[in-house]
Amino acid sequence: MNIKYSAIYDRLMSLTNIESSFNISLSIVSLGKELRGSAYIGDSVRIKFSSSKDCYLTLIDIGAGGTASIIVPSKFDLDNFIRAGRDVYIPEGDDGVAAVIHGPVGLERLKAFATLKPLNLFSVDFSNLNSDSFYLSEDRCKDRIERAFGILENEPAYAWAEASLSFSIRVNEGFADVR
Repeated sequence: MNIKYSAIYDRLMSLTNIESSFNISLSIVSLGKELRGSAYIGDSVRIKFSSSKDCYLTLIDIGAGGTASIIVPSKFDLDNFIRAGRDVYIPEGDDGVAAVIHGPVGLERLKAFATLKPLNLFSVDFSNLNSDSFYLSEDRCKDRIERAFGILENEPAYAWAEASLSFSIRVNEGFADVR
């Protein structure tokens, strides 16, 4: 990953809004327990999100390997409306479905944006994707993220909130180090 690409991710992660009229929270859970600071290759995890107001969620994952993707909304779940006061799990469902951490080792980062009205922050037509997530490839990353900044700058500060989460992906005994 080149330095310019990394810098735009760092800028995205550092975007804050201290004037929001509501709070959101973001965490990683495994087997019903919140993980703090690290997860291991092979762990089954879910992202937990909640908001103090009804909102529309946009969730970005910046993987340890340097790729970024929009997790919510997605091709398979265009409805990103979240009810206030409810814990939402991604992947959703009570059937124990979880994402498995595959690696590579390194720092995984999540950024959540919640808005009081539906906004397509990254100007993506999710219904026409070939995959379940929209990848912010290096050639379109800076433009898409700058566009999102512009959209948020035109919204009143009380009308959106953000949360960030970073955790290390590590090698667990019995798994090979994937680099």
